[in-house]
Parts: sequence; C-alpha cells; structure tokens
Amino acid sequence: MFSSRKSRLLDGFNRVALVLSRNLARIPFPSSIYFSPLWEEEVKERVEKAYSSLARKGFSWVEIGSHSQEVEPLSWVFPQLLSDSPEKILIHKGNLGAIINHQDHLSLFAEGEYRNLESYWKRLNKWDDFWESKLEYAYSEQWGYLTSSPSRLGTGLKIYMRLHLPALSFLYGEKRVFQWFKDNDRFLVEVYGEDDQALAHLFVFSNLFTLGVKETEILKMMQDFGKGIWEWEKQVRTSLVKSSSRQNVFWQMMERLYEELMEGNEEQNEKKILDFLSFWFLARDEGILPEGWGFEFMKSADLWDKIINGGLLRGQSLKVLGFLGIELGRIWNDV
Repeated sequence: MFSSRKSRLLDGFNRVALVLSRNLARIPFPSSIYFSPLWEEEVKERVEKAYSSLARKGFSWVEIGSHSQEVEPLSWVFPQLLSDSPEKILIHKGNLGAIINHQDHLSLFAEGEYRNLESYWKRLNKWDDFWESKLEYAYSEQWGYLTSSPSRLGTGLKIYMRLHLPALSFLYGEKRVFQWFKDNDRFLVEVYGEDDQALAHLFVFSNLFTLGVKETEILKMMQDFGKGIWEWEKQVRTSLVKSSSRQNVFWQMMERLYEELMEGNEEQNEKKILDFLSFWFLARDEGILPEGWGFEFMKSADLWDKIINGGLLRGQSLKVLGFLGIELGRIWNDV
C-alpha cells in the first residue's frame, strides 16, 4: 500500500479534470421536463453516428450501469453519475472522453494527474472540435454555449482540482483552512464529508464563473490558484521536516487521534480513521516516519477492526479510501 508513495504523490492524491458542457441544438436539455426517452434516444443515435470513426481509433463505447468500473475514476468529478437514471453512455480512450445524457447532452472531459493545465486543454479543445464538426451545438451569440445549468453557461468550461492538504490542515486547523478557501469569491471548494468535514484532508476546487470570461482566462486563473495552494502545502511540509518541535506536536496529535479512534463510536470514527490515514501518508511521504518503523503503541488489529466495523467499506468513505489508493487487505501488514 505504501511503497513508492513519494513518487506517486501527485498522481495518486492530486488530480485535475477539465470538463466542457455541450448540448445539441433544438433538443431539450437533460434537466428539462421535456427531455423524454425519445429525445434521449435521439441524442444517443446522433452521437453513435459520430462515434463510428472513433471506434477505429481505439475509443470505447460503454453503457453505464450501477456497477460500471470504467466510470469509477471519474466519480470525484461526476459524483452522481452512477446513481442517476440509466441510459448514460461513456465514450473514452484513456483519460479523454465524453459522457452522454448526464448533466448535458455531452460532457467532454480530460482527466489525470495534477500538472500544467495547458496540455489537458489542448487535448480537450481538439476533442471539442471533433464533436462540433459532427453535431450542431446549441449556441447563442449573446450567451455562448447553452447549458442545462447557469453555472456552466458561456464557455461551458469547468476545471476541477482535487488536492490533498494534510500539512495545512495540521498546522492551521482544517476548519480554518476550509473557511479561507470558501471566502474566495472566484472559486468553489467542496469536501467529501457531511457538515463541511474534509474527509482525509481532500479538497476539490473549481472555477465559479464560466460566463463573461475566456477559456484561457479560466485556465490561467485555475492554474495560478492551484499552484499557489500546492506551494503553500509544500512549504508547510518542509517546515515540518525541518522542525523537531513541530514533529513532536505532530506525533502527539497522532497518538491522541489514535486513542480517540479506539474509544469513539462508529459515527465519529469514520472521519478519524480517514484523517489518521491521511496524516500517516504525510509522515511517510516526507520521511519523518522512517521506513519499516511503525507506531509501536498501536495494535494494527484494532485499527483493522475499526475499518471493518466502522462503515468504511461502503459509500463515501470507501470512495475516499479509493482516492487515497489504499488496498484494504494490506492495511493490517503495514500499520
């Protein structure tokens, strides 16, 4: 579970997704009460005609069901995709693709590890050109691309960044960090827990505006914002590595968290277990937990029992464990 975490940090926890929302001209939006099964089938047939040339290039056509494994890597971008009504289609090749009849007729996306957004945008822009050459988009000279939600109107471009920020959460406190992000009026920040609880210190950021701004402006704004946050996280990590006094506080916090975890009820344990694992990764990644050395005062069997019996094998918690890249069967051996 923990091997080579340092090299996998950016592509394991931190992800980015660029999504373009597009609708076909003269067809009701998926959110409309007039979007009947007949219209749904019409969209599917038009898309299928365009897909014929993509099949020869290695793209796959997937009918999305409640257990479609192909869409699991996209669950952090489209959290309602599997729970929505059927008749959704996924067309993809690697991390480039399109979801049909979900939020809009077409949700074009490029998703991958967190890095310079320009490379993703070039691929997505070319992908958009392909579909626009095959289908007539719903477009207004005044409003831009017409979408089922005003939050995507205009460019239709939403950029999502998922960042793992345990060091900031440790130093300043999770609630304070979350509030700082929420106070920014240009970005939307979301977390995975209820009542604004950031499970495992994972935060998802996206641009708030798509209307009245150019795609390149959105790209630069999100690039600068994400870079600034990650540089801040890295600075705090560096200070933790260099400061023995902060490390002492960190380990005291970990011991206290573990004790609370063992004593608490299942409802409280969900967040505590995920936060504990998140901080454990931080320690391993930054080398302040020597290889092969564990928490001698902790019983791995007890922790495993909490994971099994604490509801972490289902729902949102299971999703977060997946985001952390955790193989449940190996927690016992490593912790």
